[in-house]
Amino acid sequence: LGAVPLPLTTKDWLPEVEGEMDFVADSLCQDDFASPHAALKKGGHLVVMGVSAINNTESRGMFGQPVSAKLAMFKARNVMSNTTVFDLWESFERKPEVYKRDLEYLLTLLEKEKIKPNLAGRVPLYDVPEAQKKIQEGKIRGMLVCKPWK
Repeated sequence: LGAVPLPLTTKDWLPEVEGEMDFVADSLCQDDFASPHAALKKGGHLVVMGVSAINNTESRGMFGQPVSAKLAMFKARNVMSNTTVFDLWESFERKPEVYKRDLEYLLTLLEKEKIKPNLAGRVPLYDVPEAQKKIQEGKIRGMLVCKPWK
C-alpha cells in the first residue's frame, strides 16, 4: 500500500503532503478533519474513524460525547466531500452480522500471520492512564494490551 504514519502535529506533516494523498485515515480529529481533508488530492478519500483528540481533552456533553465531537462527526457524515465515517460501535450495534464476519476475518488473518500487529507491550489496569498519556504524547509506538485482573 505504501502507507506511512504521520507525526501527530499538523504543521509537521501537512506542508509536505497537502493535496497529494490518495487516502487518509483519521481517528483523532484534531481540527474537525480539516487537515486530513486538505491532504487529499482530487479524487482522494478520507476515512474518519473517531474523535479521540476531542474526547480526551474536552468534558463530556449531555449525551456522552462532547458537543464538538458530535458536530465534527456530523460534518464528516453530511458536509465533507470524499469522506466516509466508520464507527466501530455503530457497526456493532446496527449490523452485528457484518461486525462478526469482519472480526472473524481479521482473527483468521492474525492466526495465519498475514497481519502482524505492532505490540508495544502489556500494562496492568492501574497503569492505563499513564500509558494513555504516553500514547497521546507520541512516546509509545504500537498497541498496548491491558493485563487482566488476577
